[in-house]
Amino acid sequence: MKNLLKNRDFLWNTIGTFVYAIVLIVLTIAVSRINGQTSSGNFTFSFNIAQIFWLFATFGIRNFQVTDIKNEYNYRDYFQSRIFSCTISLTFAIIFCVVNHYDLGITILIITFTFYRLLDAFSDVLQGFLQSNGRLYQAGISLTVKSILGATLFILVDYFTRNLFFSGISLILVNVIWIGMYEIERVKEIPVKLLFLFSYKLEEMKIYRLFSHTWPLMLQLVFSSIFLNITRYFIQMWHGNLQAYFGIIFLPVSFMSIIVNTILAPQMVSLAKLKKTDINLLRKRINKILLVCFMLGIFTIIIAWLIGVNILTILFSINVLRYKIDFVLILVSGLLLGVSGLIFNILTIFRSLISQVIISGASVFLQTLLAIILVRDQAIIGAGISLLVSSTFLFIGAMSTLTFYIKKEKAKQESCLDKSI
Repeated sequence: MKNLLKNRDFLWNTIGTFVYAIVLIVLTIAVSRINGQTSSGNFTFSFNIAQIFWLFATFGIRNFQVTDIKNEYNYRDYFQSRIFSCTISLTFAIIFCVVNHYDLGITILIITFTFYRLLDAFSDVLQGFLQSNGRLYQAGISLTVKSILGATLFILVDYFTRNLFFSGISLILVNVIWIGMYEIERVKEIPVKLLFLFSYKLEEMKIYRLFSHTWPLMLQLVFSSIFLNITRYFIQMWHGNLQAYFGIIFLPVSFMSIIVNTILAPQMVSLAKLKKTDINLLRKRINKILLVCFMLGIFTIIIAWLIGVNILTILFSINVLRYKIDFVLILVSGLLLGVSGLIFNILTIFRSLISQVIISGASVFLQTLLAIILVRDQAIIGAGISLLVSSTFLFIGAMSTLTFYIKKEKAKQESCLDKSI
């Protein structure tokens, strides 16, 4: 029965994450075909900017939340902190658009997609409640249905209106309705008094303490998002006419990162428990996870080398055949980024948070430096090279840190064992 429940969690989490990851690709294809190349570039640019504010809103709390086996914080703390962070993120998004003097069309798209992603952030904390109570499969079901409904309505609205704003509003409506009808109702089934849903009492100090504990996770995620978007920013600055091409060949990177982390998500709670009881078994489990990730990644890269750009050209009706090498470089970077993100999630179990900030910050600095040097003259291939070099640096830093903490925990457990004897 226990294995059945684990398989159910793994199956629905995998389906949900896969569908969620592929939605952006599907929407970009639809916008490219319905609205044209320019609108496709505006859509991917606006959506990826909204992604940064989503990271601010989630504050990196999800993995901290589901591995909080000591119950340092209750449901109300997590819930209220998410409402607060979403409000601040929306404010920052508006300020960002004003400071950068974007035209009205781009500003409206950024705010619309940011609001949509903030609803995703709110949904994320509810799914965290489900996951930490052995109901990850329900979070997976929710992610699957909500993603499919949202994408379907978006495409239909865009087809009939040719208007990305109205299409974005349709995503927002689906999210609001689904959160109310399904996710909140599933959370209510958890055998805990969910007073946080109805309480107006704001626990400011608890929220402050939670943020003070998890700010490194938020900063690491922000660095990761900046890392992914630095090259996009400089492409927009110096080669704006290539933004649509770059957006297309860059799409699988985010997809690969999400799929890699899908392998880890159902095991986060059990890995957190193993860290306390059997570090050797934990190390073996981590090695197995990393091996599976690299095998899947290498297989994907081989397929991409053979037919990747051909498939993208057919799907988007935009010729990207001349970007074959660029695409493979970016895809290899995506694998390294995905595995590095997975390692960072494991480091959260060890509560090694500051190290993630240092490694991510150094990688962002390196990526920015390389992008400034390479993108202006080399355009997309320069972006691919800068991304590959900096993602390799990120992976080496993350892997070295994980190895250090595993050895440290192993020495600690052996010392405790010797004392008990």
